[in-house]
Amino acid sequence: MNVNGNLGNRGNELYSETFISDGLALPADSILIASSGSPGSLLNASANFNYQFTDTIGNTLNFDIDRGVFQTDAINTQPNRYVNADRSMTLVQRDYRTESKAAIDIFTAKADFEHKFVKTGTSFAAGAKFAQVISDNSFDFFNTVGQQNQLDETQSNQFTYTEQVSAAYISGIIPFQHKWILQSGLRWENTHSIGSLKRLEGQQQQPNDYLERHYNNIFPSSSLTLNLSEGQSWNLSYSRRIDRPVYENLNPFEWRIDEISFRKGSPFLRPEFSNNVELKYTFNRNRIISAGYSISKDNIVNIIEINRDEPDKIFVNFRNLATRKYYAINMGSPINFKNWWTGFMNVTFHINTFVADFPEFKYKLVSPLSINLFAQQTFSLGHGWMYEVSGWYNSSTISNNGFRVVPMGSLDMGFQKKILRDRGTLKLSYTDLLRTANWEGRNNAVSGLSVHTTTVRETQLIQLNFSYRFGKTSIKSEKSRNSGSEVERKRIGQ
Repeated sequence: MNVNGNLGNRGNELYSETFISDGLALPADSILIASSGSPGSLLNASANFNYQFTDTIGNTLNFDIDRGVFQTDAINTQPNRYVNADRSMTLVQRDYRTESKAAIDIFTAKADFEHKFVKTGTSFAAGAKFAQVISDNSFDFFNTVGQQNQLDETQSNQFTYTEQVSAAYISGIIPFQHKWILQSGLRWENTHSIGSLKRLEGQQQQPNDYLERHYNNIFPSSSLTLNLSEGQSWNLSYSRRIDRPVYENLNPFEWRIDEISFRKGSPFLRPEFSNNVELKYTFNRNRIISAGYSISKDNIVNIIEINRDEPDKIFVNFRNLATRKYYAINMGSPINFKNWWTGFMNVTFHINTFVADFPEFKYKLVSPLSINLFAQQTFSLGHGWMYEVSGWYNSSTISNNGFRVVPMGSLDMGFQKKILRDRGTLKLSYTDLLRTANWEGRNNAVSGLSVHTTTVRETQLIQLNFSYRFGKTSIKSEKSRNSGSEVERKRIGQ
């Protein structure tokens, strides 16, 4: 049995300036200066019970039961100040406050059976899983007048989301003719979900405040490997996958970024389905070249758009695109020059195509040929000292929500020293030396809306870390094993 938990504080601070004018040309008539602080608390607790039985004839039976509780609460204060173009005068100021709470309860139970035929190398596996998630969210919105916070009942509500997923699978591995290995599987899933928005007393419920869904899906997968010689092989694989929305993105609350910008989830978000094909060639054991293609339906994105009924406001809405196509060629290889000088390099060339087909607007975006680079070099300096330098670079591309992103990258370095009879490790690192890892993009995908966004993050950091290993160093670490609730935990979005 494994129990984990943490309790702490969370929060963020945002600052934005919005230039407002009658037309697209600057200078602006006025500037909206907005800031927000969101102090809050975070509680995560989870428990996993695992039982495994293995006999001497190749049978393995594994059981997992997981329970997790995740709770957050936050208070957000937000002053909005309009100033004239030269910032010499405050024209209008309006202040707001929000109080939000979220509680997510996860329960999963799964069983897996595997039988291996030792003589032939063939294996067969089957299993089943049940998962239930209950997400309860409350949101209270206040107008701040002087020192008084006045509850706005029209913008305050409670949202509950319940999801139950039942699944079963079978899979097998069959080697034949000494060089070929066939691996195939089939997974079935049944999903039942309910989203319910409850407005405060006196507020009229809307037709879309309650949404119930019930659907079945089948997910095949297959892989064929040809081992030509030791360390050299070809592999062709296919899989159909599902990616469900993050629980927070199903929440229809309107989170105020500033007085004219809002972020909003949608209980109508559908899961994203993708079909993926990859051809991979491996040589010299760990040098890999691969080519892949993926087509996704209902790709989940956050799109910046205008509500035609409120043209003076901008909304960041989570929606499903019609399709997304992804083409990629990847090459990765270790680069070892000397015993004291080792490294690794990876390069990916890719093209994305996004098609949006909404009643309000449509678009098709094709990214240019984009390049992602990563390289790392490690130098052993002797006497327990090591020096590492690494870097990554992403060329200009188009993101799934329509932004043309400018090139970005980072150069990092660090020194490491083994101490205390090699039980302790002291590491000094410096990230983003050239301050080139900030995100910037422009978006003109939605007709009538032009957006230029720059995100400045704390990427340039100097960190000093110390770690120490207790106990016997000769004991091998336990093999990594995913718990039954791994998929559901990733959708929490924290």
